[in-house]
Order: sequence, then C-alpha cells, then structure tokens
Amino acid sequence: EDADRLKGIVDSAKYVAKMDGRRANIRDVLDRLEVTLRPFADKRKWETSGADILESIDLNKLEIVGPTGSLFEVDIPNNDVLLDEDKPLSEQPLKVRKAILEYYRQRPNDYIAPKSENDLGTTNGKQFYKEVVFQMYNKEGQKKSPERAASETLNALGIKGITYEGGRDGRCFVVFDDKAISVIERYNQSVRGQTRISGMERVVSLFEAADKSTFVHELGHVALADLKMLAEMEGAPAQLVRDWQTIKEWLGYKDSQGFTREQHEKFARGFEAYLRSGEAPVRGLKSVFRMFKKWLCDIYSDFVQLGGKPSAEVAFTCIKMRDEIA
Repeated sequence: EDADRLKGIVDSAKYVAKMDGRRANIRDVLDRLEVTLRPFADKRKWETSGADILESIDLNKLEIVGPTGSLFEVDIPNNDVLLDEDKPLSEQPLKVRKAILEYYRQRPNDYIAPKSENDLGTTNGKQFYKEVVFQMYNKEGQKKSPERAASETLNALGIKGITYEGGRDGRCFVVFDDKAISVIERYNQSVRGQTRISGMERVVSLFEAADKSTFVHELGHVALADLKMLAEMEGAPAQLVRDWQTIKEWLGYKDSQGFTREQHEKFARGFEAYLRSGEAPVRGLKSVFRMFKKWLCDIYSDFVQLGGKPSAEVAFTCIKMRDEIA
C-alpha cells in the first residue's frame, strides 16, 4: 500500500515536470510529497492543539462550579435481559442468547446465522454491540445515530441494556429504554444539607428538609477536611498525625486516590452518631470525635459571648455536651 502511494506521488511529480517541458528530479518528488502530506499535517496540528490546551491547565487552580446533580435509586431490569460486555455470547443469559440469534437471523441473506443459541461462539458482548453499531452505520436510509439505532434494535428483540464491570465503580448498567427503569426513591427530595470544600473555603448549605442533626452531619465533612489538612502540615503535632492515621485506616483512605463520597459520608455519620450516643465506631476515634465535640462547644461559647441568643433547646444541648466533656 505504501509502495503504491509513493509510486502515485512520483508519477504526479513526473506529470508536473512534463507539463513544464523537462524531466522530473528528486526536488519535484519532494514538492509533491509535501503537497500530499500537508492535509494530514494540518489535521494532526488541529488534533494536538486540544491536547496542548489541556496540558497547560493547572489542575490545582481548577474549580468546577455548577448546579448539583440529582441522585436516584432505581430498580434495574433483571440481569437475564442484559447483555454482559465481559462474557462471550455463548455464556450470556438464555433470553439474551435467543435475542442475539434472532438478530443474526434478521441480517441480510449473505450472512450465515448460527444454528441455535448454543452456537454463538466466543465473541464477547462488547464486540457484539460494536458489530451491531457498525451494521447500523452502514444501513441505507438510517437517519438516527448508529448507537441509538443499535440500542433500539436490541431493545425490540428483548435485550434491555448492557452491564459491565466498571472497576472502581463496581457493576455498571446501561439501560436502553428509560421506561424499563422503575425509580424507587428520589434522593434529591430528601437531601437536607450540602458541604462544599474548595481550598481553605468551607460552605455549609442547609435546605428545607434540614433537621436538628443536619448541621452537625455537615460539620463532620468540614471536620474531616480540616483534620487531613492540619495533620499533613509540616511540624503537625504527633497526636494529630496518629489520629489522622487512625481515621485513614477506618475509612480505607488511600493518599493516591483521595476521598470517596462514601468515605466522607461514613465519617460524617460516625461523628453524628457519637454526638448522639457518646460512642465512637472504633476505639481510636473517640479522642478525635471528642476534640471536635469540644470545638462545637467553643463555637457556642463564642456565639453567646458575642451577644447571640440561642434557643432554649440549643442552649440545653450545648450545656449538656460541655458537661460531658468536663
């Protein structure tokens, strides 16, 4: 293929030289080669320009601000109607294998379909889906995107979606038809508070559904972020470093990965439970939670000294907490 392409370039150089009434030389060939490669070079330059922009971004200064998303708990269709990307077709659920066989039988006459759902071979689910997308791409009169057409085709045959192992995300699901999903709880209807941590800034937001425990729970997120920051400072007290190590072990925290949402929530719930019962999830955390409990009491004292007038319920709670610390 390369030889044919180069021969074409040489023939083109000969033709241009002949039009000028002379024989072609190596300079003519190089000129034609440059003209031929220029579109490829321009495309390459355009493609790499985006990478250059990304490489110039300082991730430490990057902050994404926008509306928070909504989290839903959903009832996903049974696995027996989901195509597993990681398994060969011969090991897919029976309903999926029958749907795949029907797909092959509906293919053009020049394609020989397997004889039964037990003869589908070792092609895995991911390769099969790509094959369906490719067929939709080549289908005449197809106005939809190949991916959408492929999903609708498989959905009509009885394959309701795809499942695959998402590594850190665990088992993942892609459902072709949203009508096949039953939403069983809308978390955004029960969200009571939110904490945003950016650099040295901590912003706690309380929503309409907030109750007495919401602010304490959100302060748990603040406390965890502050403890990490203070423990990692140069010259941090030895006890603080030990406390941070205890928390890391309890949460399963890894420096290379940073906090997960589950780890932050685990700490906040543990802190909230400690303030309610006085019991820490593990023995080593009692001194940590006790320190933050004292911090809350100090905030209350500062508030009162500045002329603040808490409700009787808040005053009673804080006095009780302060007595327990003493």
